[in-house]
Amino acid sequence: MACSALAYTLAAALFVALSAAAGIAPAAAFVALAAVVAICMPASVVLVRLVEGKRHGFTVGGASFVGFLVAPAVAVAADALSERLGLGPAPAVPFLAAMAIAYALGESVGRLACISFGCCYGKPVEQTSGWVRRFASRYRFVFHGSTKKAAFASSLDGVAVVPVQAMTSVALAAVAWVSTLLFLQGRAAAAFALAATGTQLWRLYSETLRADYRGEGRISAYQWMAAGVAVCGLTFFALAGGQVGPGPTSSPAVTALAHPAAILALQFLFGLVFWRMGRSSQTGARIHFHVHLDRI
Repeated sequence: MACSALAYTLAAALFVALSAAAGIAPAAAFVALAAVVAICMPASVVLVRLVEGKRHGFTVGGASFVGFLVAPAVAVAADALSERLGLGPAPAVPFLAAMAIAYALGESVGRLACISFGCCYGKPVEQTSGWVRRFASRYRFVFHGSTKKAAFASSLDGVAVVPVQAMTSVALAAVAWVSTLLFLQGRAAAAFALAATGTQLWRLYSETLRADYRGEGRISAYQWMAAGVAVCGLTFFALAGGQVGPGPTSSPAVTALAHPAAILALQFLFGLVFWRMGRSSQTGARIHFHVHLDRI
């Protein structure tokens, strides 16, 4: 899907830009990015099988949980590699903050793919109440077509549902924006805490608005994962949220993204994600040729 590929690419570009602005060598950022993508993309498939028992599809919630788990180790490894190659230090806090902010932006844009495919869909408006019903009655989604997941998985073809994908996109874009402002003010610890906690608290709540199958139990495994990451983010803020460092500058960020190697790397990432995620295993297509007998 072009939207998924665009989400990955924009998130990667933002991560490299913020890292460079904080003085982290772009080479170290790209190596770390490759490691995270190599871990999280397969994890998104494995976890959907473990949690939902499905052999086809992937989970963003599961992938993000794994990403937050491995991020500290990747940050330490990136710092060691950067020092070994003589590229200078890659401090962990700005590194983690840049990664968390990039994730928030990536999922925000990635939800456009959910709207296109009709997955990660909300509950029928008639099953909601309170402010959600009032909001969704005015700003509802209605999916049409048998190839939309809302239709073939839950028989919601033509039914007004809560626009949870759009709500998630807007909420996470706001988190990414505010976190970036904190980052550029030199408050990397607070930026990481907001990006990590904000995205996961929203996931914890937004899952209650969804109608697609999320595994057994009243509280889904993805909600438990989100709660765990949110607690870690709040703990991190309590310990280091007041730290303020020198504000990053934009010049290194522009230079890092304008380098031909960076442009080629981002183009490669776009192509890789488009090839990997643009081939749906849940839907198919068929080309049929026939003869117009009345025209012979």
